[in-house]
Amino acid sequence: MNSFDELYVKNPLNFKVSLLPQVREILDKLNHENIKTAIVTTKDRYRTEKILNNLKLHFDAIITCDDTSENAQIQLQLIWL
Repeated sequence: MNSFDELYVKNPLNFKVSLLPQVREILDKLNHENIKTAIVTTKDRYRTEKILNNLKLHFDAIITCDDTSENAQIQLQLIWL
């Protein structure tokens, strides 16, 4: 395993991840108004969930590089139900 994998992939919280200004406020407002949210990322699910949990963020759908295009479409369709 190379050093990137050891440092980041296995331990994504070793690196500081922060939100852009007002993102938390916008997400809180969407949640308060019962508007569903989704996040799409090129990160794998393990890293994504670790980072989101650390930031105390919730999304109705999470699409990562681990998802097939079919699974991603299904997840996105579910949030519109």
